[in-house]
Amino acid sequence: MAKRSRRHKVVVASAVAVVAVGGGVAWAATRTTGTVYRLASVERSDVTQTVTGVGAMSSVTQRTLSFAGNGTVKSVKVSIGSEVRAGQVVAQLDTTMLEQQVRSDESGVASAQQQLASDERAQSGSSGDSTDSFAQTPLVAAPSHGAGGGGSLAADQAAVVAAQQRVDALLNGPVSPRSPHVLSIDIAAMQSACATSAVTISTASTSDGVVSGSVAGGSGLPVSLVGGTYADGTPVPATTVAADGSYSFGSAAQPLRASASYTVQLGDASHGVVGSGECSAALLTVADDERAIQQAERDLAAAEHKLDTDLAAKASSTPSRTSSTPSSTRSGSQSSTPSRSSSSPNASTTITAAQLAADQKQIDAANARLAVSRQNLAAATLTSPIDGTVGAVSMTAGSSASPSSTSTITVIGHGRKAVTVQVGIGVIDSVHVGENASVTIDGVTNPMHGKVSEVGVLNTTGTSGSTSTYPVTVLLDATTLPIYDGAGATVAINVGTAHNVLTVPISAVHRTARGATVETYAGGKVTTQRVTLATVGTDRVEVTSGLTAGERVVLAEVSAPVPTDSTQTGRGRFAGVVTFGTGGGGAARRFGGGN
Repeated sequence: MAKRSRRHKVVVASAVAVVAVGGGVAWAATRTTGTVYRLASVERSDVTQTVTGVGAMSSVTQRTLSFAGNGTVKSVKVSIGSEVRAGQVVAQLDTTMLEQQVRSDESGVASAQQQLASDERAQSGSSGDSTDSFAQTPLVAAPSHGAGGGGSLAADQAAVVAAQQRVDALLNGPVSPRSPHVLSIDIAAMQSACATSAVTISTASTSDGVVSGSVAGGSGLPVSLVGGTYADGTPVPATTVAADGSYSFGSAAQPLRASASYTVQLGDASHGVVGSGECSAALLTVADDERAIQQAERDLAAAEHKLDTDLAAKASSTPSRTSSTPSSTRSGSQSSTPSRSSSSPNASTTITAAQLAADQKQIDAANARLAVSRQNLAAATLTSPIDGTVGAVSMTAGSSASPSSTSTITVIGHGRKAVTVQVGIGVIDSVHVGENASVTIDGVTNPMHGKVSEVGVLNTTGTSGSTSTYPVTVLLDATTLPIYDGAGATVAINVGTAHNVLTVPISAVHRTARGATVETYAGGKVTTQRVTLATVGTDRVEVTSGLTAGERVVLAEVSAPVPTDSTQTGRGRFAGVVTFGTGGGGAARRFGGGN
């Protein structure tokens, strides 16, 4: 009997030694039968809770370049790995046909300008006045609309040309300080703003597991929860907006996840909604454009009327060129002196103000064609918009290129790097923009620091229900280290830190349907104690109630058989790190309340 007692004392003495050296972990025999427990002390420490995941590095600044026009690739001036500067030429199209088109359009502009000049001379000559060409008359305001024949024909002609230019600019551009709005452009914007489409709204369920809302005038509109599931994990079916404009998901009988994030989608592929604010503004802009064009057309009509009136006044006040010449001389001169109709094709036709306006319209159209051809010629030279390294080249000399083709060159910028990881639905609410993160990158010796720059609100494609994951992007601090796109990275996001709080090892915590418990050891007895947990770290968890500093908790019964399979491992214990989804994302859960 004495021998048995000595053995017990040896074990206890050993436990005291381990406590002194091991920082809170001890061995103790609690029964005379020799049952041995591994113990740990309740002590104050700092606990950091993290959400972890894996992903691949990528450049924040990356551009995929392609030609804006159609053509044949003449040369590719870079290859994979080439260093390029912003503005550097990376590829060139064959410009033979493009240059020919520019020359043709330049000739068309010159021809249209010549026609206007010829008509102006013919008009001035027929009234006894002499003017210069006004084909290049700058845009000026139309003169006053009063009729009368005392005005200068040159000014009248300039007014007609300017008024026509104004109408053309308002209809088709280009945009300028005098014509900041162009009807054709604003109509396209209006059609886009007023097009029906599905609209998504980020929201959250109530504590009772209900999502509800209303849509004015939306009776019968399809409405659904994007990837939404009930609390039991079953998908939530789509429905329609009620007659009073209301909609609702979840109920007392079948609730959604309580106080969870959801995305409501109004409309579907065949029934959409209109963004009323943007659409209304676009409609008002188009209406303003149309009023401006109507005024410009009235100004043009007034300018044409004044020119015609002044021409008539000039003609009536100018003596006939042949009034002092005998008729025999007139008839004789017809055979010896060519008439105006034989030397000038315009003299036989009265040149009206409307004809001058039409001439100017042709000039404006020809200039528009020339602008397009020059733009196409400029687009034949492909340049890099950023400094960087060429990461991919999928075009070769002689291949065809177009805006929609796969002939591209990818340039990876020298800027900052980012990594996107997938975080499970159980912990996504604990992740916020701006939180610090530690990123361990393949091939880089030391972990790098970053911050959460974006938290996705739509679940990752292919995930749903309790396995839903959401993309979280971490932006790394600027560095000069070579980090390659595609390199694997493990991310640990710091979602909370508790300082100088009571903690116990995670392995001491048991999870039950009623909450969390630990087993305390005192006076040779083991007692089950309910506890409240808060911040959970990688090896210790914060305890906010149920324990005091210095108490000892049971980690394990040393004499118990070792578990033989994964089903037995950790049975009844709190597994501090839980993995979500297929992307490797994991998270240390945070528990509050009575957990």
